Amino acid sequence: MAIIYALAKPAERRDDETGRHIDRTRAFFKVLAGNLRKSPGLSARIDETYIRTLQSAAPLHDIGKVGIVDNILLKPGPLSPEEFEIIKTHTTIGADTLQAVRRQYPQNPFPNPSAPPKRGGQSNSPENSSQVSRRGSLSV
Repeated sequence: MAIIYALAKPAERRDDETGRHIDRTRAFFKVLAGNLRKSPGLSARIDETYIRTLQSAAPLHDIGKVGIVDNILLKPGPLSPEEFEIIKTHTTIGADTLQAVRRQYPQNPFPNPSAPPKRGGQSNSPENSSQVSRRGSLSV
């Protein structure tokens, strides 16, 4: 988790809103996972360790923003339709980044936000789990 913190800290320092956004996202992930845990079929798959890991990994949800140029990312007003299309690519950049980490370090228990823990000790490796979507959405 120290590496996640090290990756997220520079993003928080870029502007105050990013730091607050990360804190809100962390809280949202915890609430969302807690509510999903109450769903039939998910209670056995989403345990406290999974919720804590997901909450700790929350700062990575926008890691793809490092690939967006500053004049768009930090633009003080509304984005043009073209700029908005560019900013939306941060989800694909982030998903590609996280998948590259998982491929490079398959034995590392690196958080995989697209797949809750498997039952019976099965692996959460990419070949055994759903992948982060190209849009970067979470799936369970």
